[in-house]
Amino acid sequence: MPLLLALLLSATAASPRGAVATGHPAASAAAAQVLREGGNAVDAAVAAAFALGVVEPQSSGIGGGGFALVYLAREDRVVALDFREVAPAGASATMFAGGAAGAGPSRSLDGGLAVAVPGAVKGYAELARRFGTRPLRRLVEPAARLAEQGAPVNLHYVRTARARLACLGARPEAARTFLDRGAGNAPVAPAPGWRLRQPELARTLRTLGRDPEAFYRGPLARRIARAARAEGGVLTEADLAAYRTRERTPLEGRYRGHRVVSMPLPSSGGSIVVGLLQALEHEDPRAGGYRPERFLHAMAEVEKRLFARRAVLGDAAFVPAAAQVERELVSPEGAARLAAAVGERAAVVDAPPPTQESSQTSHLSVVDREGNAVALTTTVNFSFGSCVVVPGTGILLNDEMDDFDAAPGAANVFGAVGTGANAPAPGKVPLSSMAPTLVFDRAGKLALVVGAAGGTTIPTTVAQVISHVVDDGMGLAEALAAPRIHHQWRPDALQVEPNGLEAATARALEARGHRLLWRERRWSNAHAARVAPEGWVEAASDPLLEGGAAVP
Repeated sequence: MPLLLALLLSATAASPRGAVATGHPAASAAAAQVLREGGNAVDAAVAAAFALGVVEPQSSGIGGGGFALVYLAREDRVVALDFREVAPAGASATMFAGGAAGAGPSRSLDGGLAVAVPGAVKGYAELARRFGTRPLRRLVEPAARLAEQGAPVNLHYVRTARARLACLGARPEAARTFLDRGAGNAPVAPAPGWRLRQPELARTLRTLGRDPEAFYRGPLARRIARAARAEGGVLTEADLAAYRTRERTPLEGRYRGHRVVSMPLPSSGGSIVVGLLQALEHEDPRAGGYRPERFLHAMAEVEKRLFARRAVLGDAAFVPAAAQVERELVSPEGAARLAAAVGERAAVVDAPPPTQESSQTSHLSVVDREGNAVALTTTVNFSFGSCVVVPGTGILLNDEMDDFDAAPGAANVFGAVGTGANAPAPGKVPLSSMAPTLVFDRAGKLALVVGAAGGTTIPTTVAQVISHVVDDGMGLAEALAAPRIHHQWRPDALQVEPNGLEAATARALEARGHRLLWRERRWSNAHAARVAPEGWVEAASDPLLEGGAAVP
C-alpha cells in the first residue's frame, strides 16, 4: 500500500522523470518505484515484466517468452532482444497433425505437448545484466511481494478464467492456484476482487533473483521438465539447458518523415507495422475529415495482402526465404507494390469463418529521465497458457506450440494461417505477431514507444495508434482509445471494434465490397509512452482492460 500511495497513477501520467504504462496498475507502480529510486528504463521494464506475470498470469509469466526493443539514448542505438520460446528437441512437423476440429481440447493449446521452452527468465535477466543498473534480486522483489501478499483479480482475469475453466479445472495445481471453490468444492472462476495469492511463485521468484540460471539447470529445471512430460509433453532438462536468447537486427521504415523501428523475424508483427504504414504513405488520412472511407479501404486492402504474405514467413534460421520476404515487405519498393495493388473495390478471399479472439499477452512501454526507452511484449500465448502449473513452484507454462502451423492451411487459435514454413521443428522459434515499436520524429528524436496485446490484431493496432498520433495529432489516451479495424486475409472480413465506424462510412465500405464483421468487444490492449515536445514523458494505457500509467 505505501508503494501505491507514493505514486501517481492515472489514465495519462506525465513527468520529466519518466513514465511507464503497462497492462496492470500494480506492475506500473512497481516500474515507477524503480525509476523513483534511480533505476533506468530497463530496470523498470524488468521489474514490470516480472510483476505482470504475477498479476495477469492469464497473459504472461516466467513460463513464457517475448521480445524487447531497448533504446539507449546516450548511444542513440536500438537493441532488439528475442527471448521467445523455442520448440523442444522432441518436436516434429506432424506432432499436431490429424486432430479433428471440435473433437475436444487441442493438444497445441492444453497440456504438456503445447509447452515450448520458456525464455522469459533468461530474457529479463539478460536485459538487466546488459543494460540495467540494479541487481536482479531487487527487480524481482516487487513481483515476489505481490505474489506473497496477493492481489485482487480484475474483471479481465475473471472473464478469462471463466473461458478457460475446463482447462484449469482439470489440473489440480492450476485449479488450486487460479480458481475459487464453489458448491461441492468444485473449481469455479472467482469473482472480481478475489485475492490471488501465489506464495510458491514468490519463493521461486526470489530464487531466480539470486540465480536466474536456476530456471534452466538443476532441481528447478528438472521439476519444470517433469511437469510438462507428466502432461504428455516432450520438454526435457536438456532443452532448458540449451536455451539461448538471440539479439536481432531491428526492422526500420519511414512514415511521413518519422523513423519507425520494430521487431524482425521470428515476429511478423514488425514487418506488418512497417509495411502497412509505408504503403499508406501516399493516402490522405484526413480527406474530407477524420477517418475518410478511402483511407480505411486502403488500410484494409493492405492489411489483407500483408497477412497473405505472412503465411509464408517463419523462423529465418530454418526458412531462409522468409528473410527475403520480410525485406520485401518493409522496403520502399514493396510498399509501392502494396499501394499499387489497392483498387477501388475489395479483393475477394476464399476464407473460412473467423476463429475466437483474444487480448492475451502483456505489453509495457517505459521511458526514463535520460531518454532511454523499452518496448517489451511478453506472453504465455493463449489464456493461462497450457494450464500446466509446475508443482511447488507456481510456474505456469506456456502453450506457445500453438503458434506453429499444425499443418499447411490450418489456422491457430488466433486464426493465423500458414503454408508450412512455420511448422514445428526442434529448436525452431514459432512465428509471432508481437510488435514492440519505437517511433522517432523528423529530427531523429525518440517520440513514441508503443506495443499491444491481442494476437494477430497486435500489428494493426500498433500501426493505427501511430497513425492517430502522427496523422491526427491525437494525445496518447485519445489515440489508444480510438476504435480500430482489422483484416487478416483469412477470414475475409473487415473486423470492426464497437463504435468503430459511422453509419455512412460503413455503408461506403460495404459498397466497395467489404464484408464488415462487428465485434462485441474491443480486441487488443495497447500501452504507450511519448516524449512530449516540452521534454517531459507521458504514458497511457488502452481503456479496453484495466491497465494503468504511472510516474516516479
